[in-house]
Amino acid sequence: MKMKSFKLLKKSLLKAPLKAAAKGVGVGPDFILIDNQNDTATVAGIDSVGNPTTLDPNIVSITVSSSDMTILTVGTPTGLTFPFSTTGKLSVPGTPVVLTATATWSDGSVGPFTGTLPVDVVAGPTSGVIVIPATPTP
Repeated sequence: MKMKSFKLLKKSLLKAPLKAAAKGVGVGPDFILIDNQNDTATVAGIDSVGNPTTLDPNIVSITVSSSDMTILTVGTPTGLTFPFSTTGKLSVPGTPVVLTATATWSDGSVGPFTGTLPVDVVAGPTSGVIVIPATPTP
């Protein structure tokens, strides 16, 4: 059976119209986190053409994972929302860490569905300096 997909949305996007977020309006190709940040994401349902649908957290449960826990960790979901945190390491440019969530319906009526969120972990702004010596010469 082919698994269908859904969108993972940054929690603050839920304040904007869900339809626009579900269709990717205003959402870049990868989500950007600075190397000392934490955040949350919420699993949201969409129909076959990207329109938002309602998910009942009493019937739908989610499991979440990170493609590289040394860079980006995920916490235990609460309802349809889960926390994720950077570890201080940076992702390789052009190779995002991928958060994956799978939604399963306890009544078996639909699903399971899987959604992903690519995350680029980048360095924060300059907050100090270091001194780097050159190679010594004889």
